[in-house]
Amino acid sequence: MESRAPGDGTQPRPPGADVVDQDRAELHIVQQLRYTPQEHGGFYLSEPKAGSSGTVDLDPVVGQVLAEHVRDVSACSVELVDMTSGDPVQRSVPLLFTTRRGNPFTDRTWSREWADWRDAAG
Repeated sequence: MESRAPGDGTQPRPPGADVVDQDRAELHIVQQLRYTPQEHGGFYLSEPKAGSSGTVDLDPVVGQVLAEHVRDVSACSVELVDMTSGDPVQRSVPLLFTTRRGNPFTDRTWSREWADWRDAAG
């Protein structure tokens, strides 16, 4: 999750800033991390899929845990192509959720991590 102010497509903010609004129990969807091995070296940022941008209400417990994560976990900086402005721009993007090796998740790496978390939880 990389952060920009809601409705503002110009200035990146610190990770989590303005994306998690704990006071309003909201999550603002402003961009999407995509993975296509054939494009832009695999991972890239784009506008959210049609109908996916906007604001999502957060359950209070989820909002609290997410806000704690934003506060307590250092973002991992990853070089990505950013397509949100329409033109490809290579830049360093702070991600809050990565694999143990500091890489963005794919469906496969997420499945492996999830299985490990599930097994650890019993």
